[in-house]
Amino acid sequence: MHLAVDKWRHNAALGLAVTPKGHPLYDMVRRTARRYVQKHPSPLHELFHTYNIKPDKMEKVVPIRHPSSWNLGIKTTILNDKNTTIEQCRRDRADYQLYTDGSLTKDGVGAAAVIYKKGKCIALTQLHLGPAAEHTVYEAECTTMVLGAFTIRNRQHVKSVTINVDNQAAILASTDNKPGPGKYILDIFHEQISALKHRNDDIKLKIRWTPGHVGIKGNEEADVAAKAASTGACSARKALPRQFRKPLPISKSAAKQHFNAKLQEAAREAWHISPQANKLKDIVSDVGGKKYRKAIAKVDRRTASLWTQLKTGHIGLNAHLHRIKISKTAACTACKQYNETVDHVLRHCWAYDEPQLQLRQHIR
Repeated sequence: MHLAVDKWRHNAALGLAVTPKGHPLYDMVRRTARRYVQKHPSPLHELFHTYNIKPDKMEKVVPIRHPSSWNLGIKTTILNDKNTTIEQCRRDRADYQLYTDGSLTKDGVGAAAVIYKKGKCIALTQLHLGPAAEHTVYEAECTTMVLGAFTIRNRQHVKSVTINVDNQAAILASTDNKPGPGKYILDIFHEQISALKHRNDDIKLKIRWTPGHVGIKGNEEADVAAKAASTGACSARKALPRQFRKPLPISKSAAKQHFNAKLQEAAREAWHISPQANKLKDIVSDVGGKKYRKAIAKVDRRTASLWTQLKTGHIGLNAHLHRIKISKTAACTACKQYNETVDHVLRHCWAYDEPQLQLRQHIR
C-alpha cells in the first residue's frame, strides 16, 4: 500500500512541476522546490524534496496551445497495409522527402532526420536528447519532425514535401490541439511549418506513416543515424533550431516511467521476501498476480471462483475441512488411504480413475 501512495504522491508532484508560467501555483511551486525549510515545511516542500523533483528543469504543459479554430493544414496518412505504404513511398515524387526516426538505447535517446531531394540525400540532422530517465522515444519522434522541417524551412520554390514518420502516435499528435507531455516540441514543429508555408504559398505538405525495417532506404538511414544519436552523436549547433541548442527539459512521461519502474522493482523485492510469496508461489508467479487476474477475467464468476478454490486448496475436501475443524479426518472419503487434497483427487486417487482419464484426454 505504501508503494501505491508513493505513486500517487509522485504523480501529484509531477503535475505541479509542469504547471506553466501564469498558473496560480507557478511561483509557489518554484519557491518551495528550491529550498527545504527546517521549521514548518509545507506539503509541497515534502513532495518536491522527497522525490527530488526540480520544476525549473521540467517541461511545461500549456493547457491552451492554439485557438479552437487552428488548423495546421497538413494532410496525414496512416494506412493499415504495409505493402501499400511501401509502394506509395517508392512512387512519391515530392520535391523533398523527409525520413525521420527516434531511438532509445542504454546510452540515451536520439533523433535523426534524413532529407532527400529528387531521390538524393542532401542533409542529415541528429540530436542527442539525453538519458532515457529524462526523455522518451515519443519525444524523439516529435523532435525528428522539427529537425527535418527546420532544415528546409528557408527553401523557396518548394511545391511539395512528404514527411515519413514511423511512429503513429507522433503523427496523430502533430495535428491535434490537445495539451500533454512533449507537446511543446510539436509547437516548435508548427512554427517551422508556418515559416516554410510563408515562403511557399502553394506548398503541399503531407505526413505519412512509414513502417520501419522494411527496406525503405531513407528509413534505414534514419534508423542508423538515430541509433548513433542515442549514443551521443549530434549535429552542429547552427544546424539545430535555437530551442534545441541547449538541454531539453525533462519529460513528465519519462520521469513518471522511470519512477514507476523503481516502484515495480521495490514491489518485486517486497513480494519475494513476504511470507505470502512462498504460500502463493504455485498460484501466482508474478507480483500482484496480474496474469492470474487476466486469466480469470475471461471466464464467468462461478468458474473463476471454482478455479481459485482449486488452486488455493480452500475447497470442500477433507484436507481443508479438517484444517478448519469442520471434518474429523483429513483422509479421502473414497480410498481412505491418503489425505483428500486437490492433487490427490485430480491425479492419484484410484476411485476417480475414469474422471481422471477423461480430464487428461480433454487437456491433450
